[in-house]
Amino acid sequence: MEVIISHIGADFDSLASMIAAQKLYPRAKLYFTGPPERAVREFMNLYKDFIQVEYARDPKHLNITRLIIVDCRNPFRLGNFKDLVTSPQVEVIIFDHHPPSQECIKGDINEVEIVGATATMLMKKLIEKEIRLSPLEATVMALGIYEETGSLLFSSTTPDDARMVAELLGMGVNLQTVSDFIFQYLNEEQRKLLNDLILSSYVLKIKGFQILIARSKTEKFLEGVALVTHRLMDLERMDAVFIIVEMGDRVHMAARSIRPAIDVNHVMKFFGGGGHATASSAVVKGLSLTDIENKLKKALQRSVIPQTSARDMMSHPVKTIELKEDTSLNNAFEAMQRFGHFSLPVMKDGKLTGIIDRIDVDKARSHGYGNAPLSVYMSKPVVTSQADVSVFQLQSIMMEKGVSCLPILDGENLVGIVTRQDVLEAIHKRDLKAHKIEKPIDRLKKLPEHIRELLITCGKIGDKLKMPVYVVGGFVRDLLLGVENLDIDLVAEGDGILFGEYLAKHLGGRHKFHEKFGTSIVILPDEMHIDVASSRTEYYTRPAALPEVTESSVKQDLYRRDFTINALAIRLNRRYYGEVLDFFGCRKDLANGVVRVLHPMSFLDDPTRILRAVKFEQRYQFRMDPGTENQLRDALSKNIFDHVSAERIRNEFIEILQEARPLPTVKRMDQLKILRLIHKNINLDSRMIEVFEAATGAIVQFSELLKKEGAKSWIIYFNVLVMRLEPNEIKEIGERFHVPGDIISRVSFDKNRIHEIIRVLCSRNLKTSEIYRILDGLSIETMIFIIARTRMRGVGTRILQYLNNIRHIKPLITGETLKKWGITAGPAYKEILRILFDAQLDGQIKTESGAREFYESRLKSLVVADKKKKKNG
Repeated sequence: MEVIISHIGADFDSLASMIAAQKLYPRAKLYFTGPPERAVREFMNLYKDFIQVEYARDPKHLNITRLIIVDCRNPFRLGNFKDLVTSPQVEVIIFDHHPPSQECIKGDINEVEIVGATATMLMKKLIEKEIRLSPLEATVMALGIYEETGSLLFSSTTPDDARMVAELLGMGVNLQTVSDFIFQYLNEEQRKLLNDLILSSYVLKIKGFQILIARSKTEKFLEGVALVTHRLMDLERMDAVFIIVEMGDRVHMAARSIRPAIDVNHVMKFFGGGGHATASSAVVKGLSLTDIENKLKKALQRSVIPQTSARDMMSHPVKTIELKEDTSLNNAFEAMQRFGHFSLPVMKDGKLTGIIDRIDVDKARSHGYGNAPLSVYMSKPVVTSQADVSVFQLQSIMMEKGVSCLPILDGENLVGIVTRQDVLEAIHKRDLKAHKIEKPIDRLKKLPEHIRELLITCGKIGDKLKMPVYVVGGFVRDLLLGVENLDIDLVAEGDGILFGEYLAKHLGGRHKFHEKFGTSIVILPDEMHIDVASSRTEYYTRPAALPEVTESSVKQDLYRRDFTINALAIRLNRRYYGEVLDFFGCRKDLANGVVRVLHPMSFLDDPTRILRAVKFEQRYQFRMDPGTENQLRDALSKNIFDHVSAERIRNEFIEILQEARPLPTVKRMDQLKILRLIHKNINLDSRMIEVFEAATGAIVQFSELLKKEGAKSWIIYFNVLVMRLEPNEIKEIGERFHVPGDIISRVSFDKNRIHEIIRVLCSRNLKTSEIYRILDGLSIETMIFIIARTRMRGVGTRILQYLNNIRHIKPLITGETLKKWGITAGPAYKEILRILFDAQLDGQIKTESGAREFYESRLKSLVVADKKKKKNG
């Protein structure tokens, strides 16, 4: 015999799942393991002629060979059927959607899926097998899904639940029937119980949540406790509700939760119960109401995940405006522009006395009241909140009071401010703690040992100074991308200079600091540099100006950065080591390959971000999101670089040319017409692109030589960039961008000279001395550029010959040698030495005596001529 069962107190999900399972196992019979819930019982009273479900008091007499269990894996909820699950003669098949627990039955076949209802997963199987349902069967299936998911409103609802409801609607679901049985009325006894629970209830505040606990007592068993709990939840709108009802010799518990952080299934396991994260129950024997209540409080303290509070999400320190007799709306407007805020708390004598909103300021100024006293227009009394209030309580306050921000107090002291955006981000990302994404411990472990030890040490020093410490920016970005980057930038939420001082002392390094910016540089004994900053925010007094800096939180510090991909932080303190902070969807942009600015004024505040946007886009083969690119083009149309110093533009261009492959970035800059910032006549053409690519190959080929000689690859690329310009135009670039003389000397000014060098090096039967004379005095960078510039292989071979051998040959004969030969110093000296060295290079001279013979036979006449010249002169 094959039997399909579910748990005691079967609900509509149980009944629906049993019916669906019978479609898959048509020989099986349906059995209730005990009395079903009242609503199911009433439904069966109407439809028992169409849906055959039997009651089995003693299943041992049924000779069961296959037991199909739906919507349950807990043997203690199967009544008299529980012993059969361990029988070797019985094949056990399970269909369930509940989370796993220690007591879970291990069937021969286990079909478990985390969806809102077991009916959903079985409905999916019916669709796969193209099994149709009658309208009545579809109605029962819809009842199961609607009941179990709270009409698709519970947080446990999945897309599959909604899709299966849509399929069922197409099969003829009677929605009136669904409504009649889902939205049940309380009977007289249930109403009395609800009233008793309301009168006995109290609110327990645990980890930022408000949890309602209610208790009651009745002499006889009362069904529908789950329904009463649901009604109590609707009336009180708490984060969770727990009810404890003594009925005879047993205590029935039921719970509902609307917060993922309060998993009532986990809590009920302390009492031998179970269910879902959002709805669960238990039956307890041998404990009094008071004992259970005390045990419940302890279980909640252990189980509830800490809630995000105002303290976790607030911005601090708070930017405020001091109220004086002459403080006007114009003063408030200037402060708002300075800090980029839309609301400012108003302080007087250290106390919060009001708040002013940007909308009110703009409206008053538009009517000519900019000089009006601030005290007249500020809002008071101020709606505030305490620092330990949860994000959901903040949401309620904002909705009730209609405010867009809340100053946060600790007692009477202003300690932070929370905006409407902060609250919405926290709620819709589940929790601020939820977007501290998983710790990239594996990647941290793969860092070089000295870097790992350094990061751990920074965390220890932060703990000692009681400062949160983070590694931020490019290091974090590249760590998550799997790209090597050992440049460490730290942010200390506190005094970064003090932190840098302690770090330098601990590591035996040197410490430099900039008090105005709150920054430090720690220079380790191996000359490695670590940048340390106090968490800070920046504001710009005008477009393209250097920023002014004020103290702030790490969130605000990250917000001031150029792009989301650079606004990540990893905490280093021991307790939180490896925790990644992502306030702005940074990891999502990393995953999607998007370069996105953090705010619309970003390029106007700092135009050099335009160059960095293109650099990051091409370095990682990312793309700018449309909004960012539109803002970039708009900033360029405003000639925003006219306000930027030449040195800052120069340094950003140098960084771009220092990229491993700068060509993609250069091509993108040409497309955006950014290359004209260097010179109006620079236009990238196909030949220049070809030379850029060849230069990259040459730089890789000669990388060791370039490193040994201290040559700079960016100068080679710069030579390519200006290869079409005239000497005076290149000189103009050097002067405009204040390029140091030692750099300019390594740039090839004269393109005609470059053509001549290439022509000579291509000549046949070229002597060694001719190679030396044509290349002597050229920089390494110019020679590598020439190799890239020409398609003639012989040119590269002869330059390589010069670099590896010829340039290292030392002259056998010097001026001292000529004196020793008795040759009087004179104008001919230079020419004689040149000719002798050329002969040496060409193999005609190998010893000093051979050089003397060469001189006597070929060069002595130069000295005679020189003497005659002096005598006649």
